[in-house]
Amino acid sequence: MQQTAPIEDEWKGNELLIKVAELSSDDSLYLYHQLRHEDEIRLVTIKPGKWTDPITCELSCHSLDVEDETEYWTLSYAWGSPRATENIILEGRQWPVTVNLANALLFLRDRKQPVRIWIDALCIDQSNLKERGGQVQMMKDIYSGGKQVVVYLGDGKNHRPKRLAEQWTSSKGPYPS
Repeated sequence: MQQTAPIEDEWKGNELLIKVAELSSDDSLYLYHQLRHEDEIRLVTIKPGKWTDPITCELSCHSLDVEDETEYWTLSYAWGSPRATENIILEGRQWPVTVNLANALLFLRDRKQPVRIWIDALCIDQSNLKERGGQVQMMKDIYSGGKQVVVYLGDGKNHRPKRLAEQWTSSKGPYPS
């Protein structure tokens, strides 16, 4: 089955042009190896890098079982528009993610050490409805098993309606003086 996903966007005048690539189910099959056990999850490892380096990540499978003492963080974030995407490198391939997720990955990346984290959009095979349903049922355990929960709400640049932003800048603000 073919599905489209925006992989690159650019501004031309006042118009946002989105370039679309075809992603097939083969892409997900290549990237997402089937989870072997019901209590298994994938974790993303964000490779170290400078702010200007490409975001590079790898996936690994881990059990939520007590015996697997793998430390990880979890990310809770506003997905943002699925039409506004940037590419990261995931398992050696270009992979489209929302701009919010790309920004969160930039802020989470360490210059010297890898960061292991659970991120729903990357750790769950979104094209596999059965897996998606099972992983959603496990979210309480996934979040409670992490060392810490990181919350990222975005940078706010592209998420405020223009009229509301103009009202805020042209008035004394929403608070009484």
